[in-house]
Amino acid sequence: EGEITSEDIGSLVMEALKTLDDIAYVRFASVYRNFTEAKEFGVLIDELSADQREAGNDEAGGTRD
Repeated sequence: EGEITSEDIGSLVMEALKTLDDIAYVRFASVYRNFTEAKEFGVLIDELSADQREAGNDEAGGTRD
């Protein structure tokens, strides 16, 4: 009890960076998740783009089809 793991800290940092700075988020994630292939960057960027589109739809009060 009362302990915070480095995994928890890394996850918190990633979530904070995601909302603050896309580039910093991708750079941190690549080290934190130990990317070994370029396609891992693509997957992460696709996820980030989807999250941003979803957030944009939420702010607009609807969804796009």
